[in-house]
Amino acid sequence: MSDLQKIHIVALISHILTIIYFMNWPLLTLLIIFPISLLWFHLGHGVFIHRYFTHRHFKFSNLGILLGHIIYVTTNMGPAIMWAGMHIKHHRTSGTEEDPHEWRKVGLLKAIFSNYGESFSVDLKEAVRLKKEPYVKFFTKYHYKLLLLMLVPLAPIIAMSFWWKQFTTIVVHLDHGDTSKRIGSDTSTNINWLHWLMWGDEKHTDHHNNIRKADLGNDYIYMMGKLWERI
Repeated sequence: MSDLQKIHIVALISHILTIIYFMNWPLLTLLIIFPISLLWFHLGHGVFIHRYFTHRHFKFSNLGILLGHIIYVTTNMGPAIMWAGMHIKHHRTSGTEEDPHEWRKVGLLKAIFSNYGESFSVDLKEAVRLKKEPYVKFFTKYHYKLLLLMLVPLAPIIAMSFWWKQFTTIVVHLDHGDTSKRIGSDTSTNINWLHWLMWGDEKHTDHHNNIRKADLGNDYIYMMGKLWERI
């Protein structure tokens, strides 16, 4: 069974469990899950796998890295090296048919369902760097087993993380917002009015133009990463 199939099976089970939970929980509990799942997603995706693991914007202690891996597993985006490989390819091929996030090129449904967590090759230099990370071999080997252990208690978070990821992938490639800083065929877009929801990831063009820049300005994800460094 491929990683992509495993991701979709976990997503399906988490959605079924979430519906069952929602039938028995009071409305207030459901409303609380919304901001909690958004915060959890930004910690696992925005801070850890994206800004730290892939781009090295922060310097985490071993304890901070361990915590990051645990949170990232529950976002259900596949093993860390796999996601990093996909994202590195996204930067290199932005705006082309090879870009796994470019739904206008590959199709909306494929971008949402087929490329979600799809494995891409990582060049040797990047692979060596990523594999040297503490705990990465353990969490790569046991990724889905750990995810299954956390599936029942964290089903709503896992289910909503699936859609937070889809929302982020699609909306940052829409044709609106500040496109004045695009380079070449790059189709990333700054959507500053979505800052309240994306917490810094809405500055997609700025990030593409300078992937080494850690603080994009009024960047909550960067702020959380700097706090995380104190762990």
